[in-house]
Amino acid sequence: MPDGRSLIVPLNGKVARVDFETGKATDIPFTVNVEAEIGPRVHFDYRVDDGATVNARLIRYPAVSPDGKRVAFTAFSKLYVMDLPSGTPRRLTTSTDGEFMPAWSPDGRSIAFVTWTTKGGNIFSVSPEGGSPRQMTTSAAFYSNPVYSPDGSKIVFVTGAVDDQLFADIREDHPTNSFEEAMLHNPSGTGEVTGLGGSTGTDLRYIPAGGGAAVQIAPTQGGRFPHFSDDPERVYLTSQQGLVSVRLDGYDRRTHLRITGKGTPPQQPAAGVIKISPDRSRVFIELQGKHYIVTVPRSGRETVNINLGSPTSSVPFKKMSVYGGDYLNWSPDGKAVTWSWGTKLYRQPINEDKPETYDITVATARHKPSGTVLLRPVPVHDLVRLRELATLSSPTVLVCRSGVRSAALARLLRAEGIADIHALAGTRRR
Repeated sequence: MPDGRSLIVPLNGKVARVDFETGKATDIPFTVNVEAEIGPRVHFDYRVDDGATVNARLIRYPAVSPDGKRVAFTAFSKLYVMDLPSGTPRRLTTSTDGEFMPAWSPDGRSIAFVTWTTKGGNIFSVSPEGGSPRQMTTSAAFYSNPVYSPDGSKIVFVTGAVDDQLFADIREDHPTNSFEEAMLHNPSGTGEVTGLGGSTGTDLRYIPAGGGAAVQIAPTQGGRFPHFSDDPERVYLTSQQGLVSVRLDGYDRRTHLRITGKGTPPQQPAAGVIKISPDRSRVFIELQGKHYIVTVPRSGRETVNINLGSPTSSVPFKKMSVYGGDYLNWSPDGKAVTWSWGTKLYRQPINEDKPETYDITVATARHKPSGTVLLRPVPVHDLVRLRELATLSSPTVLVCRSGVRSAALARLLRAEGIADIHALAGTRRR
């Protein structure tokens, strides 16, 4: 105030005069006429589908057969095969374990895949016509990304310890190589609920195509997506350093090329997936949420750095999918590439401008819970409506007070088939 004896301050949502000598705050009453425009109330009614069947909204790990006539994939954690272009998907096994990452043998007569349970998993093989799968590995472990060598003699895969993969945790280091990829897979930017970070690392190994003891190749050193060119003695991976390869005897590890996009040096985003063509003349990549086919320049043993963000690139390249997608692969003859997004499979010849699109629809019986369910650690007085813990025959709303372990409760709710809506503190389940 002008007399220097008090100060006008906002306090507790009001305006108050604070006396310097006594420290007493006195509210100053006032009214203000305000007109403010607000947007219309936005409200949408979302119907919870509780029909007899449920359709998959995502196909995972699609792999087109060597003759291009069928596709194997995972939906509802089970292995399916479908005749292209518009066949009816059918399960290949009757197993209750999770079945993932199918890989066709070069002759198209077998499909290798990995399983996963709380006790670990194995690599199995099954006929594309279906039947009883045959276990190919000798012990349970964490297995991923099996791939046949082009001569059909071996199956290369990534493996690690079971205990490294059993628990869910919020990870800050989901491997992404660009801002666009990070936003695609983790838009909150804070973390992802996924497998606990492996403390023992992962290894690259192989088994004979007929199954048997695993042979160590080398540590992956962070490499992902093992695949082959036409050389059956060298396997390629995508790593933070770029496209790397190693011989099956574990020697002669090379970093062939690193591809970056738009950005300020030296922090230019790198390609998140790099797959080399069978003849090693091109690579099919994901970079900043988009797909490209890039010509591989001839070079010696030094690493080639390629930037696609500059006005003029040092090598020829072709933009493919502008919307991105997952599970990038080459056809065995190197004349086409495939990828998927949601429930659509895309296949595009490299000399064409648009891909062929295949819709894949998989339906399964909807689980409808029944019986009496007691939810813990939720106190009974925190249950807004649970039909007095009676038989659950329709979606039920559960509201918990703060302090409840909602993430742990959510797993139980999903297991029982109840619609679960709650905050995950900035994390995202893939």
